[in-house]
Amino acid sequence: MRFDYVALDLDGTMLDDEKKVPADNIKAILHLYTKGVCFIICTNRNIMEVHSMVPSAITDIVSYFVCRDGLYIYDNEKKLKEFNLLRATDIGAIISALQISPLYCIGSKRHYYVFASLLQLIKTLIKRGKDYKGIPTTTVFFSKLLRHQFEKVMLFQNVGVAPENIAKIKDKYVVNYINNTDYDILQHGINKYNALLWLSQNRGLDLDKMLYFGDDNNDEYCFSQLKHVVVMGNASPDLKKYSSIENVATNNEAGVYWCLLHFFNLDIS
Repeated sequence: MRFDYVALDLDGTMLDDEKKVPADNIKAILHLYTKGVCFIICTNRNIMEVHSMVPSAITDIVSYFVCRDGLYIYDNEKKLKEFNLLRATDIGAIISALQISPLYCIGSKRHYYVFASLLQLIKTLIKRGKDYKGIPTTTVFFSKLLRHQFEKVMLFQNVGVAPENIAKIKDKYVVNYINNTDYDILQHGINKYNALLWLSQNRGLDLDKMLYFGDDNNDEYCFSQLKHVVVMGNASPDLKKYSSIENVATNNEAGVYWCLLHFFNLDIS
């Protein structure tokens, strides 16, 4: 099977636990680029974080960037697509359905954060206070929210949300469970697979000729829909059932490199 496209998640996949790209990963990616393979980065991070964390030798050759779990699509020059953001009515519906108590919330430029305690909220304000437009409150201030749209609602450190309440919003919103501690809630239909599908429909990518790498729950849409996927060795066992190959190395073992050698039959050691 010849693959024309390789799509790579960042954290836990292309990046090691120190948030660096292993040298072997870089070597394999650059080699395949010279052979005509198109690379796509698919990540929960924003485009500025991608460029700050990934060496320019890689970002300069990446054709497309799928950021914020599929909310934005970029090429190497501009934003190509922005999907639907959360509005004030969405925030209210989510908070009401989750029945979180005690409730400490704050709105940033792009995110709506929910904390389990005032201490968590204060720590976040100290760390990133200049980014926030809202104020801490025990209720949702719609006068503040109505002027803004948000990428996601973020629930920090398992804020006491009952599973049955999470289930109430899954039909209307995308719910990603991140790092076994936090929830990210996005507008309905926002996921990495739908972003890749948009690229297929608008830029001619053949998804049947794509090899996708990932490790976390926000990759599951791609794992379940794409034909050729690599689930990293550091992923949870329930995700590994999707992998097209077994016994994958972890992100700290340059798993991307070893799988690229396997699938492309490379000898670049």
